[in-house]
Amino acid sequence: MGVSKTVGEGQELVGLDTNVTTKRIVDGAVTEGKLADTAVATAKIADGAVTSSKLSAGAATKAKIGYKAVAITVAAAAINGSSAADADLVGGAIIGYHPTGNQDQLVDNVVLNADGSVTITLAAAATAANTFNVIVLKP
Repeated sequence: MGVSKTVGEGQELVGLDTNVTTKRIVDGAVTEGKLADTAVATAKIADGAVTSSKLSAGAATKAKIGYKAVAITVAAAAINGSSAADADLVGGAIIGYHPTGNQDQLVDNVVLNADGSVTITLAAAATAANTFNVIVLKP
């Protein structure tokens, strides 16, 4: 059946293979304060293991989500405009865009390029400068 030992607060078991499974851990026994800083790494969390129902209210805040608003201008008479390359955005994902000023043409396409730059292509040439913010999640 294994070794059984009662451990008091602040004590730890050393050198025992206790074969602990999640069924044997009392609800609430493992708290953030009891985990070492490096105990839970991204590589140890299975894909899909953390769902929105498992996040407490306010756990994922704007300050904790890595994103960047990229300003793009499509000049008058042009069909597209691009931002400068940005290494922080390589491998990221576009989650949306919005006009920040004039938009006189429909947006045909928004692309995050391999170098981290963003390109907006309009359906027709702009009659005046069209300005946008593209929101990109960092990888």
